[in-house]
Amino acid sequence: MSANKDPELAKSDMAKNDLQITNSASSADASGPVEGETHHLPTFEHERALTWKFDLRMLPMLAVMYLFNALDKGNLGNAKTDGMDKDLGFKGNQYNIMLSIFYVPYVIFAPPIGMLGKKYGPHRALPVMMFCFGSATLLAASAQNWSGMMALRWFLGMAESAFFPLVIYYLTTFYRRGELARRLALFYAASNIANAFSGLLAFGVFQIKSKLDSWRYLFIIEGSLTVCFSFFAYWYLPESASKARFLNEEEKQLAFQRIQIDSSSVVNEKFNFKHAIAIFKNPSTYGFLIIEMCLGVPLQSVSLFLPQIVQRLGYDKIKTNLYTVAPNISGACVLLILAFASDHVRLRFPFIALGFILTFTGFIIFATIDVQHSIRVAYFACFMMTWGTSAPSVLLSTWYNNNVADENQRVTLTSIGVPLANLMGVVSSNIFREQDKPKYLPALATTAAFGATGCLCALLAPDSSSTPVMPAKAMVPVLVGMMLLTGCCNTLLTKYQDMQCVDNCDSPNPKYRKHFEQPVLQTLQMFIGEMGCWLVIGLFGIWQRYAGARAGYEAIPSNEGLVTPASEESEERDIANPLKPAHPDDEGRIPLEGKKVFLLALPACCDIAGTTLMNVGLLFVAASIYQMTRGALVLFVGLFSVWFLKRHLGLYKWFSLFVVVFGVAIVGLAGAITKDDKATPGHKSAHSDMVAMDAAPAMSQAVMTVIGVLLIAGAQIFTATQFVLEERIMEKYAMEPIKVVGWEGVFGFLVTLVGMIVLHFAVGTGYFNAKEGLYQMTHFKGIAISSILIMISIGGFNFFGLSVTRTVSATSRSTIDTCRTLFIWVFSLGLGWETFKWLQVLGFAFLVYGTFLFNDLIRPPLKACVERKPEPLLPEDPIEHH
Repeated sequence: MSANKDPELAKSDMAKNDLQITNSASSADASGPVEGETHHLPTFEHERALTWKFDLRMLPMLAVMYLFNALDKGNLGNAKTDGMDKDLGFKGNQYNIMLSIFYVPYVIFAPPIGMLGKKYGPHRALPVMMFCFGSATLLAASAQNWSGMMALRWFLGMAESAFFPLVIYYLTTFYRRGELARRLALFYAASNIANAFSGLLAFGVFQIKSKLDSWRYLFIIEGSLTVCFSFFAYWYLPESASKARFLNEEEKQLAFQRIQIDSSSVVNEKFNFKHAIAIFKNPSTYGFLIIEMCLGVPLQSVSLFLPQIVQRLGYDKIKTNLYTVAPNISGACVLLILAFASDHVRLRFPFIALGFILTFTGFIIFATIDVQHSIRVAYFACFMMTWGTSAPSVLLSTWYNNNVADENQRVTLTSIGVPLANLMGVVSSNIFREQDKPKYLPALATTAAFGATGCLCALLAPDSSSTPVMPAKAMVPVLVGMMLLTGCCNTLLTKYQDMQCVDNCDSPNPKYRKHFEQPVLQTLQMFIGEMGCWLVIGLFGIWQRYAGARAGYEAIPSNEGLVTPASEESEERDIANPLKPAHPDDEGRIPLEGKKVFLLALPACCDIAGTTLMNVGLLFVAASIYQMTRGALVLFVGLFSVWFLKRHLGLYKWFSLFVVVFGVAIVGLAGAITKDDKATPGHKSAHSDMVAMDAAPAMSQAVMTVIGVLLIAGAQIFTATQFVLEERIMEKYAMEPIKVVGWEGVFGFLVTLVGMIVLHFAVGTGYFNAKEGLYQMTHFKGIAISSILIMISIGGFNFFGLSVTRTVSATSRSTIDTCRTLFIWVFSLGLGWETFKWLQVLGFAFLVYGTFLFNDLIRPPLKACVERKPEPLLPEDPIEHH
């Protein structure tokens, strides 16, 4: 391919040919190409310059317009914190009813106003709508009772109904499919910024001392600014890309031509009602609408009730509004990251599902923890709520706009889908009830349930069988990201479980509080998570049988658009089955079946010993020290590869192992010499009665840290033995790696269960009191929910890891492990679970250097000029066990 051609418009030798474009739009558009005229394919530099002009001229204007739209819609939550409901004499659920009434005209009028906007042009409809909802907001400052505010909310919903759908349609006339998600994200980020700015503006406005209520000033300021800006928008917005004043004639022609090629056989077509409603003949339309409904509840819950959720942390009205700023800003950042990643890999559904997962997790955490005793964790959950609500909205709208070629159908589907999501605000408005204050548990649980359902629907959303197949490598970044997420969640959730108080929790003296200390039970729940691989195998088999095994980028069917060099590519590549990664030696190995399956019981027993020791060690140390100490695994893998596998290690590899040991020692020393009461609350109660002097607790903590580091490092002996056994078995026998994990989960569960029963009757105290552990797990919801999430995370890590294990390089795997440790460290510090230690940074640096040197990722000392052919020392299947 020529270096200066856009890969989406030019493929291989087709880039050298001319493209014949037939314009079937109205010939009235003088800026478009003439029928039958031949044009050269645009170069990447030309298109980049054109899109850069759109980015500078169109996106900021539309983003500011949407910022005012979001401000005017979501300011009631801020006004309520200043006592608006009391000033207007609201009774009972009148506030919730007032929130709900907004969505009735929002849904009813969105389709007809959207169609009118298509007919007369978004460049005129959007400023007029902006003037109307700005006026409604301005008049809200004069409301004297509930009835007056209800009427204004009705007209506000009518004026805002088709604003977002029309903006989406408007942007599709400027940008191609592969450019749309990140631009739409930049535009939509204005909503998050509006929520943040609304809290900041409310913080300032509520400082005003006047006879007029402070919340009325809020409506006056926001409404007047919206009305004034609408006049400027009416003058500024161009009718279309081919008529933009800021483009020259060549750029206008290019703007028309590239949209014609990319997305539709007809550009600037006239509105046709019959064609518009034909969208409902497509079954996938209803799948998109179901996901919109699942998205609407968490989206509107965060938009409308985040101030009330934050207020539960115990802040006054001013600080409450101020503390809503950071979650909304971070939500905008996550939105941009996911949108750019989606455009990069040209997939939508994984990132939509990830957004739902973040939302689900945030609401579950907030609903299950003791907010007053875990303020930092609760506030972090608020961040997760905002992270997961914005991205699915943008990517879902982009998804179905990418798949619909007809302009009339695009604007119709968007005008119904987006208002439908907003209609779910009726649900949000009525689940956050006054009688449920201050915990709002039914509301939080309901919102989390909608998030989980949306995630499932996004993952199962069918693609058209005529859709071009996406290469398997496009899914690798998604799978790697999910590996990181599930791996981090596993360690952090286990540490969270250790920190849960189960007895004497109200004691003012922390030493009398008893925490959850059941490492054997945690090993059992890990094996249950591994057994979940069988559920994945079953679901994947059903999916292959009924839905097919093909998936790809959501492009328009070729029979609905122009034939382009990109669409003429006939190469078909199936995504590799994640349940059976390719292995070059499969044909020469014996199938692992029948009684031979019991060979996997040996590595499972090693896993039991290693994981249990690591669980005990985690009780003594911080999560980051735990994760770093696990880096000692490379030491025992290197030693065992020499002793059992008869492999030779060079001098620099022995040096790398020494560096790893040195790094682990420094990490342990950092934890031992630095007093950190935050890191081990779960084990403090077991030793607090042994000390009587002020200096003794620090000494006890140092001893505990050393013991914890030794237990975790020693556990790597069993883990390395497990890896060696697995490699020996898999060298001779063949089985899908995910089934290996599933069988090890079965054997590990059975052996651990029997061992728990025996140890309970033989010892029956401390770590081996199975009855007490099961009671605590079933009667403390924080422990129960974290157990379920740990099972899901360990199963997810294995599935995602095995799906990419043959694709990513040794560099990528080492980088993933490093990133996982860093993320765990950062989250532990952010949650207040440990304190920062400079010595720990030094130890971590040595660990990373030693591991990278061992894996031949960096040049060894004094060996820079030696060419090496590294031999893998580990099996390529990262069967994660904690």
